[in-house]
Amino acid sequence: MPTQTEATNTGPDRKAAGGKLGPVLGVAALLAFVALYWEWFFRQATFSIKHVEDWGHAFVIPLISMYLLWRQRHKLAAAEARAFWPGLSLVLLGIACYVFFLLAVPNHMLQGVAMITTLFGVLLAAMGPDILRIAAVPILFLALGITISEAIMIQLTFPLQLLASKGAWILLNLLGPIFRYTVDLDGNMLSMIASSGEEITELNIAEACSGMRMLIAFFALSAAVAVLGSGEWWRRVAVFMLAAPVALFMNIVRVAVLGLLSLIDTKLASGDAHMIIGTILLLPSLGLFMGVVWALNKAVPERVEPDAVAPAGTPLRMPTLRASAITGLAAMTLTIGIAAGGVHTLVPLMGMHLRKMPIEPETGLALTSIPDETPNWVKVRDRREPAEVEEQLGTSNYITRLFRQRNPADPSKPKYIELHAAYYTGMIDTVPHVPERCFVGGGLQLGTSPRSIPLNLDQSRWTRDPDVPESLGPIFRVRTPSGQRVRLPRLAEDIRLRVTEYLAPDDATFYAGYFFVANGGHTDSANGVRLLAFQLKDDYAYYLKIQFNSSSVDSADELAELSSQLLGELFGDILLCVPDWIDVQTGAYPPDNPRRGEPLVQR
Repeated sequence: MPTQTEATNTGPDRKAAGGKLGPVLGVAALLAFVALYWEWFFRQATFSIKHVEDWGHAFVIPLISMYLLWRQRHKLAAAEARAFWPGLSLVLLGIACYVFFLLAVPNHMLQGVAMITTLFGVLLAAMGPDILRIAAVPILFLALGITISEAIMIQLTFPLQLLASKGAWILLNLLGPIFRYTVDLDGNMLSMIASSGEEITELNIAEACSGMRMLIAFFALSAAVAVLGSGEWWRRVAVFMLAAPVALFMNIVRVAVLGLLSLIDTKLASGDAHMIIGTILLLPSLGLFMGVVWALNKAVPERVEPDAVAPAGTPLRMPTLRASAITGLAAMTLTIGIAAGGVHTLVPLMGMHLRKMPIEPETGLALTSIPDETPNWVKVRDRREPAEVEEQLGTSNYITRLFRQRNPADPSKPKYIELHAAYYTGMIDTVPHVPERCFVGGGLQLGTSPRSIPLNLDQSRWTRDPDVPESLGPIFRVRTPSGQRVRLPRLAEDIRLRVTEYLAPDDATFYAGYFFVANGGHTDSANGVRLLAFQLKDDYAYYLKIQFNSSSVDSADELAELSSQLLGELFGDILLCVPDWIDVQTGAYPPDNPRRGEPLVQR
């Protein structure tokens, strides 16, 4: 039953008020909403541009949502909008969750969930359940444009990548007699060998051909076809659930196509070919989804409601706005506007920096500059990754160098350690790549659970730095073989290596251990990097992953022991390739440091 206020606001006067104020308040609410979630929109756009093959579809999702809403414009025009104040609780919950996952526990994916929650709440509170019922599916569809956390994506895609590698191996073997080649499968590595015995190319499904990372794009495509092509819920669910099988099948085809192209030119199996072929295969995927809808309609004819879709030529008109809806829109605009103003005002006043500036070492040295030899180790070779693997790695400033023990106890069985170090800066706060995720995706099996083992670094050349302010210390420095003095991370004596045992397909044992240096500290946890490199009080952010791999050691403890020896001899030279964080904190570096001249006690 309408309220007394609504009863007195009927007829032309009420429609005029709604016609004038409705669009104005709607635009104001939209602007306030964008202002509040601007940081999330910026990061999502950055993700989508930097990783267009994985998340480029996010730019298309809002367009599809708007089209879904456009198809229901006749229902919107016939509906009545009135405020439903319990929906305000969803608005406040969404805003609170967004602030929490923005400032307390930074998480882009959960910020996006909070944004969708707020959007639901705004529509429910200002326009009521009838309007929300019409707009619910288009709003839910927006969730497919949210970048999923890296850790979750790895767990989703790696099992499918293992299936894709086996499927591609079967398909390529079926075609082998025609094109005169054979295919070997080692974990996730496919090797194509010509009839002469010469290896043609290698395809790494886990990295270079990781088309499974387009899984969310396939889900978005299937969801669009399901909603647009079917009206009954069970048909939509059936089409949506086909996304993973279709993505798997198309990735098998993608790898097989890349393998066949490599017979013409090996360069066609690397670089941009992966992204181009993956994008092209979205077209037959669309055909598969539409074919399923057609088959379902043939098998079980669908009862189409006469008003399911707006007739052609139906104009877009706003729903009839009750007086309470006008009040609701004004209240939502005010609520979100206050929240946006609070976030954008308090964050700078509290000295917080949501976006971190990139920073390079003052020395200008890249990691490839570290010495080839140490007193106990000598370089065997360096390895550079293909362009597509570097893209997945996320940096070109890295070194992967195999060292051999110079004076082994048994000269016939020297120990080998591969040092991998990678430097990151100017990046979004993503969880870095670690062996437990990437090596398993590459076909290795976990042998034991990860262990955190203390490193026993040689501290004979360490001295306490007297120039470091007491509030930032104590900090030690080490002298490099070339005579330079380099500051060590905070509590360098407590560095630990996270070591895991892996089993190769041939039952060989492989050990890998890693830790991170980030913003002057260190951690052996991938999630711990966020706590170090993305502290809200810091202007800059960097982290350095240092990893040791070996198949010649007999235990995790032996890897930690030999890694301690190698790192102890190279640590100073490695740290020359990262910024001196004490200089950054005191404003001495870089020259445009915004903290230059600022009293240290205020930080």
